[in-house]
Amino acid sequence: MKKILLIMLLVMLCACTANKTEEPEPTPEPPTVDPAPTEPTQQDEKEYVYQLDKNWIAYDFTLKHAKQTYEIKDGLILKLEGKEKEEAYCQNGSCLVYDIVTLNDRDIEVLENLDLNINADYGFLNLYNLNDELFILNFNYVAQFNSCAGIVFDKDGNTIMTYKDCDLTMNEYYQNQFGLSYTNPNNFTEARFEIYTANGTELSMEVMN
Repeated sequence: MKKILLIMLLVMLCACTANKTEEPEPTPEPPTVDPAPTEPTQQDEKEYVYQLDKNWIAYDFTLKHAKQTYEIKDGLILKLEGKEKEEAYCQNGSCLVYDIVTLNDRDIEVLENLDLNINADYGFLNLYNLNDELFILNFNYVAQFNSCAGIVFDKDGNTIMTYKDCDLTMNEYYQNQFGLSYTNPNNFTEARFEIYTANGTELSMEVMN
């Protein structure tokens, strides 16, 4: 009898164990992840710095970047700063237009306030070394007669003279001479031709007609 009771008890224990549902293991919490940093909507343009050779005479500018800085000589710094704009003279609707032109951080207003500003698509920007003490920065927008504007400055960045609405001619034989011709807009004939000669930091002028 005892054996029968023992067998029945074992059968009941096995049945209880078989019917017992296993409790699910707790789901681990996901690790905390910091949000990815957002990309800036607008980044500052990189400034491109150029240094002219020691014995340079003439320099042709290639305008590709919004910020371009040129060390003309020790302590003599030219900066051009612009942005993409839509202008009639841009070849593809918009181009880099430079409305900030400074020499040793002083604005060159004659080149900043043009109807056709210095730009990457139309015209030519040139720099000339007259005698290593006086220099010319000239923008020729080649639209018509009287198409130049520029500045003559000294090695310390001081303005010696400015000019506008004329044409610049550099002397092919004497580095320190240049001419400015002014054209009569009515008949497109030359109204006046001025020859300038640089001697040290002095600039003399002679009118030819």
